[in-house]
Amino acid sequence: MRFGVKYCGGCNPRYNRSEIVEKLKKDFPDAVITSTTIEHDYSIIIAGCNVACVHHDQVHGVKGKILVKSEKDYEILLKIIKADNKK
Repeated sequence: MRFGVKYCGGCNPRYNRSEIVEKLKKDFPDAVITSTTIEHDYSIIIAGCNVACVHHDQVHGVKGKILVKSEKDYEILLKIIKADNKK
């Protein structure tokens, strides 16, 4: 599985955005994490706050795109990925 990660510019982060990627590495140790410019299964857009002004209109993963705006969104991301991969 490949995750393409795109971060916001970090102008007003409300949480440690890199912890989201660390959790991905822990929960999916065999996954490859790349930039969104390389083909990937899921695009993970990591915004530092609820404004989520990061531009991601042109970013698409084969299985979808998930927007993370807070640490709580990681649980949603996890459920989506696990549900998709049980099919």
